[in-house]
Amino acid sequence: MRFKITAVFVVPMILILSLLSYVHNNREQNELQEQIQVSTIRIGDMALSGMKNAMLRNDQEVINRIIKNYGSNPSISKIQIIGMDFQIKKSTEPNEVGASIQTTQAGCVECHQYAEADRPRVIPLNNVGQSVLRVVTLIPNDKECQSCHSIEERHLGVLIIDAPVDVISQHMQEDQIYNALISLLSLVLVTALSYMLIQWLVERRIGVLYKSLNAFAAGDFSIRVPKNWRTEDEITQLADHFNAIADTLEKNHKELREIASIRQEAIADERERIANHLHDGIAQLLAYLNAKIVTARLLLDQQNIEKAVTQMIQMEDAVRTQVNDVRAAIIGLKLMEHGGSGLSQSLKDYVLMCNRLSDLNILLDIGDGVETIRIEPEVEIQLLRIVQEALSNVRKHSSASQARITLKFENSELVLTIEDDGIGFDPWQTSLWRSPHFGLNSMGERSEKIGASFKVMSEPGKGAKIYLRLKVRGR
Repeated sequence: MRFKITAVFVVPMILILSLLSYVHNNREQNELQEQIQVSTIRIGDMALSGMKNAMLRNDQEVINRIIKNYGSNPSISKIQIIGMDFQIKKSTEPNEVGASIQTTQAGCVECHQYAEADRPRVIPLNNVGQSVLRVVTLIPNDKECQSCHSIEERHLGVLIIDAPVDVISQHMQEDQIYNALISLLSLVLVTALSYMLIQWLVERRIGVLYKSLNAFAAGDFSIRVPKNWRTEDEITQLADHFNAIADTLEKNHKELREIASIRQEAIADERERIANHLHDGIAQLLAYLNAKIVTARLLLDQQNIEKAVTQMIQMEDAVRTQVNDVRAAIIGLKLMEHGGSGLSQSLKDYVLMCNRLSDLNILLDIGDGVETIRIEPEVEIQLLRIVQEALSNVRKHSSASQARITLKFENSELVLTIEDDGIGFDPWQTSLWRSPHFGLNSMGERSEKIGASFKVMSEPGKGAKIYLRLKVRGR
């Protein structure tokens, strides 16, 4: 990642710096050439001005000295004075003096290809052995010169100064090397700084996120991204989002473990309830039937048919009651298996199926707003089990013909009541821990688990009423 980001950053920087260097060098070279032209023109004008008095006096020594002095300038390679007869009169190279030149030869044709009115003063030459800028300054035939020269002559000759371009190129190459070194050093510094910034701002923090995600994927929901960096950006926001997700998942995981624990407890409770039901229902019924069968057999041996029939009728009633109770238990188990439709609907389905047994008429009264209440599935299961246990007790022990279930919502509490018109009992004189009232104790324990208050009200001959209140969070 560091290499990719650095490459993406460095390559454009190299291109940009190279382009800037190229543009800068071209501009500098053009500016230097312009300055050389201007400077050389000024040198020609100054040299001509300095030689003017010497020319009027025909002082050849002064003229030669002036040409020699200007020719010693490193930025000037040659100075010549050429007459109108195309003969070299003066030169920094003495062997050229007196030589004649042709307008068609190299160094002259470049200038004479222009009309006299359009002829530039500075002409670049590349065919005279080196690259030079040739500055041509005409020597005018002024009035003071006309005492020796014909008045018809407009010019007396030309002053030619050659400025070597190689010197400019050498300086330009030196400048280019210098600029390249500076650019390279700047690029190295920028690259190193970019690398450090990527290391500190991106890679190090992404590494922390990567380790945290690996630990999180391995099932460690307690892992969090430690934000030791002092900066706020997208990666910091990503770490915040990760920590928020981790908090939520850890909370959900904890809740799932708690739900699983509750379900395990519920399974254990159901197993215990079924065992108790088998013990107090079917086991006692079998013992009861065994005693009745023995009694009926003895009565038949004694030819006491009437009492034997009575014993059989009692056995028939006991079996019918137990069959209905077992069917109610099966209905409750099936209801739990296909639950999830809400407490109100589950109660409606359960009461409807129980009423089909025809042994006990069950009425259901659900108040306004109860159907909109949502409670936890485990709480709903415990409430349904309480209703099932209560109706089982009514069916077994109360001799009731009718039971009523009321479910309503008042003062932020869910109120559940189950009452019957049976024979009732005295709660203060009967232990709830022993049969036939151990089911009341089971209902009390279930109520305690879900945080509900549980009360039993009954009197002999006046039926019984179970009263439960559960605080709910809202609708």
